[in-house]
Amino acid sequence: MSPRGHSSKVHIRLYVDEHIVRVAQVGPKRMILRESFECPPETVGQIVVVVDGHYSRYPIILDHGISPGDVEVTFSDIAPVERIKERPLLTELEDCPF
Repeated sequence: MSPRGHSSKVHIRLYVDEHIVRVAQVGPKRMILRESFECPPETVGQIVVVVDGHYSRYPIILDHGISPGDVEVTFSDIAPVERIKERPLLTELEDCPF
């Protein structure tokens, strides 16, 4: 909690095709998923981070894909961070409960 008593609300999601997956942790080149699904190596996706209503998107490649049961996965960045200040460009975010 900050000195003024504010605690930020943070939500992280992985978007891959029609899948929207909750992410527990994300760090350089790896993340821990809250649930698993299957996708092949070199799949393109986006990590979306929402902090107090401000969205950031991180386009990525899932280097080794995701196998059923995998919760820790590696990825490579494919573009610089894009910050979205007003509304998200992904319409799915509006339907996704954070």
